Amino acid sequence: MVYKVLLPRIDPAMDSGIIAEWAKKEGEPVKKGERLATVESQKAVFDVEASESGVLRKILYPVGSVVPINEVIAIIGSQDEVIPEAEAVKSQEKAGSPEAERLKVSPVARKLAEEYGIDLAKVRRSGPEGRITREDILNAVKGRGEEKEAPPAAHMRNVEEIIPLTSVRKTIAERMTYSHTNIPTATLMMKVDMSEGKKAVQRDKDTISYTALFVKAVATALKENRIMNSTLEGDEIKILKDVNIGIAVATERGLVVPVVNNAAEKSVQEISQFTRGLVEKAQTGKLSFGEMSGGTFTITNLGTFGVEAFMPLINPKETGILGIGMIEDEPRVTNGQLTIRPTVTLTLTFDHRIVDGAPAARFLSRIKELLESPAALIS
Repeated sequence: MVYKVLLPRIDPAMDSGIIAEWAKKEGEPVKKGERLATVESQKAVFDVEASESGVLRKILYPVGSVVPINEVIAIIGSQDEVIPEAEAVKSQEKAGSPEAERLKVSPVARKLAEEYGIDLAKVRRSGPEGRITREDILNAVKGRGEEKEAPPAAHMRNVEEIIPLTSVRKTIAERMTYSHTNIPTATLMMKVDMSEGKKAVQRDKDTISYTALFVKAVATALKENRIMNSTLEGDEIKILKDVNIGIAVATERGLVVPVVNNAAEKSVQEISQFTRGLVEKAQTGKLSFGEMSGGTFTITNLGTFGVEAFMPLINPKETGILGIGMIEDEPRVTNGQLTIRPTVTLTLTFDHRIVDGAPAARFLSRIKELLESPAALIS
């Protein structure tokens, strides 16, 4: 029996991937679950596994190919099984056959495509939700050996180095531009006394981390303030059932956001162990499909870089994002006495189309309450 190996989607924004390596050659035996290929997407490098055991009969895309999601990239069958030629032809034609009218294209990109005679169906899409941008068209033009315009000499006079945008960097640029342009946001800041949280981490540093405390506190607050765990689609606000916390991680390839699924149902100890593994995989570009998808709310921590407070941009389709600053000792008045307490500034950026200031403040206040009295989170 013939089995088709498809290029999976590991992130809602992913529209294509680049074949970085084939681990098997045509004619070699493969086992179900064995690595067939390595693919680079906009956010990560991941492995595509064999869907069934058999023989790798046909590789449809060589290394370096840009392949749309859900496209057949290989065929597995038995050694003597006849592989219809139509299978390969159909697969190769499918990548270029979608009607341009179905594609999401910015007006500027569409005009450029018409000017240069670019087939929109064959353009790699880097924008949010598979949108074709002006840069995508210009890249397609350059790939044909044409140039839209030469950069002015004055502009290049003081340039020391040119760094091409990677697929990850392009995705970040597009998503953040979309967020800044299309999502009306408001921001709240609140200081939190981390005395008890610091004691808990120092007491059980092998099983509890600050990241785990923040994830658990946010997840618990989201369960109690369900409007913050929602998404806006058209003229409907959809409250999401699962609470999945994305953790922004800086890597050499750019920012990636692995996800702790069902975080509210996990213990702080489980989250701590899980997040350590996620961060390690993120740094090596080896996050799996499930570890990169389904986020409903994001936290981002720049405190380790000495940043006291900052205003992060919302990840598109989510209602909010929490920025975490540096934990530092500050003078505070407690019960009329001046004391020195470890303090962190939390910054909540939220989509004002979905949430008003008061419910957002209640949500942030609940996070503060949980972090200042973390016994309930840890038990």
